[in-house]
Amino acid sequence: MASQLHDAVQLAQTGRRQEARRLLWQVVQSEPNNEIAWLWLASVAADLPEYERALTEVLRVSPGNQQARQLLAQFREQYSVAPAPTPYASQPSPQTPPPGYYPPAQPQPPAAYGYPAAPGPYAPEYRSPTPAPQPAPAARGSRFPGCLLPMGCGCGGGCLRGCLLTVFLFVILPAALCGGLSFARFSLGPADLLLQYLPGDFGRKDVDFTVEAPAASGLQTGRYAVEVTVPRSWFPAVPQNQWWTIGRDLLDDFVTLDAANASWRDLETDLDASPTPPVHIVEMNPFRLTSDGGQILLTFLDVASADTACSVVEPGLPPDASPVRRGSRCGVRTDTTEPSGGRVFQDFDGPNEVRVITFSVPVDDSRAANWQLELPAGLYATFEDDIARIIESAEVAVR
Repeated sequence: MASQLHDAVQLAQTGRRQEARRLLWQVVQSEPNNEIAWLWLASVAADLPEYERALTEVLRVSPGNQQARQLLAQFREQYSVAPAPTPYASQPSPQTPPPGYYPPAQPQPPAAYGYPAAPGPYAPEYRSPTPAPQPAPAARGSRFPGCLLPMGCGCGGGCLRGCLLTVFLFVILPAALCGGLSFARFSLGPADLLLQYLPGDFGRKDVDFTVEAPAASGLQTGRYAVEVTVPRSWFPAVPQNQWWTIGRDLLDDFVTLDAANASWRDLETDLDASPTPPVHIVEMNPFRLTSDGGQILLTFLDVASADTACSVVEPGLPPDASPVRRGSRCGVRTDTTEPSGGRVFQDFDGPNEVRVITFSVPVDDSRAANWQLELPAGLYATFEDDIARIIESAEVAVR
């Protein structure tokens, strides 16, 4: 045990408290009356009870050890511990440890860990909680306030990775997502119902489909590729669009049409059938639909024969119409407000008036594609920018 105690003293002197404490407990378990081991154990105690016990054991073994008695009294006064009666013997305790327990080349042990005969006041490894230190003031001339991460770390003092992560999560990633939405405006399914509230083109998407125009008087037959930019919560009412097929059944349950036996499925057009027009693009956000009690429908009607030269179209425009320009070609836009036909949805009052916007866009010199947009008049201001973007973006090309 002498060798083990010697090793423990060396570990304590070099600040390796845990290892020293483990060896000292082994010594006192084998030699419970080893005064030197108890003294050193007090100097590396892990908590208050262990420190008190070690000094108490020193006095049990050597009641006359004045330094142990004084340290124990100071400890109990500081931590308000009632003193326990201890026997007293007149014979003094040795004030220095046996020389064999100190390595010849080692200096006197630091005061923080105590000398065997005078281990010093309690110095635990885990002190009682103290107020958190205030952050150091920024260096003079610095204008960067720090990232203030959730874990309380700023940009200085080794937290650069945390700052970079914060910048990535809250600046770069949202910017990349918004940029992706603005340049790749494809449908994101149900997420479109939330993304529609983003400003400008961030809240819009491109819708495209191919139709077979019918053969009829005044209409141009053939296959046409149709593309238009619409609010994200608008979906083409075609069975080929899975989000429409899911959403139409939900709308039948939650935004039920008032007419007898009416269903949202009635708006559907099968693109695989021939002929295909008209094709409806339908607002499917139930909150928007019920806010003014009416359907919001953008409808691709057909392709008709027309002289689309602006020099021909513009002189013949009626007073309530405006041109839709595509270079040297023109279409026509007409806005009208009509009385509502009454309640549209069960449990919701219908709109007082309906705004109908009819417009055409040139396909080529001799053909124009006809569209119609219908919505409650009270929502026109909400969708005014979207309507302008719809008319600007509507394109129909021959396949």
